[in-house]
Amino acid sequence: MKKENNVVVKLEQHNSNRSISLEAYEKLAKNFMQILEQVTSNLAFLEVNYWEAFTKYPFRQKYNKWEKIPKLKDYEIHEKKIKADKTLNDLMKLMLKEEDRLSEQLLEKYGVEVLSERQRHIKADAEFEAAEAAKEKAEKEGQHD
Repeated sequence: MKKENNVVVKLEQHNSNRSISLEAYEKLAKNFMQILEQVTSNLAFLEVNYWEAFTKYPFRQKYNKWEKIPKLKDYEIHEKKIKADKTLNDLMKLMLKEEDRLSEQLLEKYGVEVLSERQRHIKADAEFEAAEAAKEKAEKEGQHD
């Protein structure tokens, strides 16, 4: 497939005449694939560490039932769980950061506001708090008069 510079790929939506350049679409897809690869890798790491922490056996025992493998020691079990918890926490932070970055870039570049459920709740809470602060400020100004 030959790539041309001025090719525009239309994303069909209900009554939408918006379009996105092929380069922007390719960049978005590559970024999404990179995120998926990182998540998949971290999930495999989590599986190993949680399996070892909860069964008290090395992961190789999971598929090797006929070989007698000694149990992990208590400190090894705790280390596996701590590593898995840290990886899970880091993965969650990364996903939230990517979610925010994607939302900001879409708004900045295309003027489209795409929010996740978490972002909608944060926005609603901020609007509610701003309204409450304005209401309290108005009440205080009314008392001073």
